[in-house]
Amino acid sequence: MGAKEGKILGPTLGYSQEPLLPLINACEPLSSIIPDISKHASSALESTPSNPADGLTRDESAAIRLFTMKWADENKSLHTILNDTLKTADRENLKPWHKYLKLFLTALAKIPCLPSDTIWHGVRGNISGEYPSNKSVIWWSFVSCTNDITVLSNPAYLGDTGERTLFSIEVINARSISAHSYPGTDLEILLLPGTYVVVKSIFSPSLGLNIHHLVQEKPKEVLLEPPFEDACLYPKHGLNVKLSNCSSPCSCHVQTNKTDNLVPAEFFPNTTKGSVHIKNLQPYTLYLFDINCSEVMATKTYATRTDVYRPSSPLNIELTLNGQRLRLKWKPPAFPQGPIDEYQVIVDGVQVKPPMKNTELSYEMNKDYVAGITHTISVKACNIDTQNRTLCSDPKDTEISYFRNKTSTSSNIAPMESISIKQISFMIILLMKIL
Repeated sequence: MGAKEGKILGPTLGYSQEPLLPLINACEPLSSIIPDISKHASSALESTPSNPADGLTRDESAAIRLFTMKWADENKSLHTILNDTLKTADRENLKPWHKYLKLFLTALAKIPCLPSDTIWHGVRGNISGEYPSNKSVIWWSFVSCTNDITVLSNPAYLGDTGERTLFSIEVINARSISAHSYPGTDLEILLLPGTYVVVKSIFSPSLGLNIHHLVQEKPKEVLLEPPFEDACLYPKHGLNVKLSNCSSPCSCHVQTNKTDNLVPAEFFPNTTKGSVHIKNLQPYTLYLFDINCSEVMATKTYATRTDVYRPSSPLNIELTLNGQRLRLKWKPPAFPQGPIDEYQVIVDGVQVKPPMKNTELSYEMNKDYVAGITHTISVKACNIDTQNRTLCSDPKDTEISYFRNKTSTSSNIAPMESISIKQISFMIILLMKIL
């Protein structure tokens, strides 16, 4: 697992120059490293929807699915061998992986970073000695995490007996891969290679269990080469400050909504440019920011609205059958995270086109419904952010399987409430100038 790392290695470089290939071709150099890789790649591709979430191509989404697939022998799985290779000092060992990494990391870079939040990662055994307070650690491999700590109690992961090390991580660039992972995957949040964390505290609530509180920071050096030009490995959110009339070093503070504590701006060396990170902002919310600098007597106030984010899932999913027509109904999500732009209905793994308008709360199956077979139906709520990315809820939260024999004429499935994601923090971008 990634948390057993920390040694100093060279950055992950060179793969970005590779062409973006289909998954099958990208895996060809791995045939001598991973048994039956072509068979697993084909299986991942065949089970990937034709129109994946987050604006990914089918091959990009399938590259993520392949990473999350389970092998009969997990020691021979793609994710185990790739992570072991990423943790080796000889970067020449990564060359056969470059074509796959190009496709895989291109896919991950397209998925928006989760807003700043706390996620969990567990390791069997006591490795607390490697994580003393105030130590900085680099994780060189992909690290699988979850925002549901109860998942880790599963014996397949951390369990609830014996020596265990649990990491509570405040992250800044984690990706949710739930919309692309292989069915049955529980650890659906991924940290990229080169994740830089600082140990803030250690807590041992019970015998055999050690909990480490980590805070992720953006490293000063490049530890992972971006997969393509302008790829966003770290969020560009924050409060950017630019002053035109202060002598270095500048000293400024920002207050939110005239009530929060003053947060100091961090200025880049020998410049009048800096940034402030304001935590715990909510999506699609209007905020007032007061900026006060020691060399300027007046306080400047700026108003801006945070961007939308991925909504929670639609509620009260209801499926009814009248004659030969199957009707799916739902209610808007509890946490829209902005004005819902559209709903997407998925029937048997294929998205119904065109998307439903945000005022439409039902879908009637006709041509895409066949009696005598099992259908899987789900609905996603979607927002479109300022970067024109479509951010949708997880279709697994609303998935219903339905079977009707050819003689049945009517049926009703009791409403079920979908799982709603918790309210999450958010940050913004703002350029300021004090005259």
